[in-house]
Amino acid sequence: MASDRFILDPGIRALLRDLRIPAGRLLRRAQLPAGLFQAGPAALTPEEYFRFWDALDAEAADPGLAVAIGQAI
Repeated sequence: MASDRFILDPGIRALLRDLRIPAGRLLRRAQLPAGLFQAGPAALTPEEYFRFWDALDAEAADPGLAVAIGQAI
């Protein structure tokens, strides 16, 4: 059975730090709760999950974002 939630690990904050993207600003842009990463893994709806990644793309404003994420990982 497929889940209707995407899990976003709070470890994503380290990735955001490596990319120099403020988590608070990203979460505001994605219309997600400011404390999303403080309570352990977050279960996001598909809409929330894609808003997160769209906001990340917008905040990075870098066509090489995918490469930067790969290097950070």
